[in-house]
Amino acid sequence: MESKRRSSSLRAAQKLAGKKNTIPLDLAKALYEARQVSEERMGQILAATGLKRRKAYYLVAVWKRFADLHIPTEELAAVGWTKLRIIAEHAAPGEEKRALELAMATTANDLPGVLRRDDKAGAGRGKTHSILLRLENDQYEVFESVLKSFGAAPPTKGRGLVGKEDALIKALRSIPSSA
Repeated sequence: MESKRRSSSLRAAQKLAGKKNTIPLDLAKALYEARQVSEERMGQILAATGLKRRKAYYLVAVWKRFADLHIPTEELAAVGWTKLRIIAEHAAPGEEKRALELAMATTANDLPGVLRRDDKAGAGRGKTHSILLRLENDQYEVFESVLKSFGAAPPTKGRGLVGKEDALIKALRSIPSSA
């Protein structure tokens, strides 16, 4: 009986993985359930479907984030799985509905920044600008120290600083104007 259930779930996953231009929420659910059983089970599905491990984990993250929210599948499908993955990673808990609205009005490339600004109640601030600095180690230590003294902090996960934009503006505003 167990082998029948295993082979039918494997066939279902293969069928779902083969669908093009659809949101693979059913596949995400199948992967999530397989991962609950064991990593080996998930590996079997990946091998059988040809799905890459990274995409599988993105799908699992999407399923975990949206499964219990009772959002219609059609609404999720309208956003697209790439934007759902971004929302799963960047949106504040409880803000999924708002994030879906923002996702409909923005590109996948811009969505992480929009979600970060929205978390800080900065939605609608307008155009943003990116600045790339190439600093040597000693320069970066000074830069990081200044940003931390004006409120930037290490993230709970990953590298860099959280709140660096606001900290930089506070630091710059603290410099007396000579004009």
